Amino acid sequence: MEHPKIKIQVSRGISPNNSDAVFISTDVVGSRGALNNAILYQMDTKASPEISQLSKLGYDINEATNGSIIVWVVTIDGMQDTATLLNQNLARSIRATISELKTKPVSSKAISLWIPLMGTGAGRLNLRESARETQKAIDAVLIDLFPSFSLEVQISLPIESSDAVVSNIQSIFAQDRNISDVNHTPLTPVIQRENQGPLAL
Repeated sequence: MEHPKIKIQVSRGISPNNSDAVFISTDVVGSRGALNNAILYQMDTKASPEISQLSKLGYDINEATNGSIIVWVVTIDGMQDTATLLNQNLARSIRATISELKTKPVSSKAISLWIPLMGTGAGRLNLRESARETQKAIDAVLIDLFPSFSLEVQISLPIESSDAVVSNIQSIFAQDRNISDVNHTPLTPVIQRENQGPLAL
């Protein structure tokens, strides 16, 4: 029996259009920043979150016109710090998104998630801080829900990120066990994690 594979790609300016689920940060009242608007424009959708869901769950999930799922993640609520909100709400929203995607056909055998480094605008996290919280949220979900499917996670960095920044962020996602760099091109590093069983996490 082939074991599920977890593939994490860290790169600049990855398009969200080929992913099953696209994650976007927002505040508790659904405000849109420049990143949100750019992503929604690229996806050619006018989707908006349900404010009641944001305040209740810390996230909201709705469908874009292209069939992808848009996941709104609360990173600012006026009470908790952005790092805590990003960690908690991203983990919760990934769990809910995976559960929803498992009930419908996806574009390939692997479920694909597109995640930018969130909380770096009004939330005032730097890219490295955002990457750390993102990595912890992803790992928490994998530990809780060791998948019976393959998962591809695309971590999208700002297009203007330098080679040094890309390498730095890559190193954060490579700090786990059982991760090896399988692409030696410095501009678009790809990190591949293959799970051999629950204990591998």
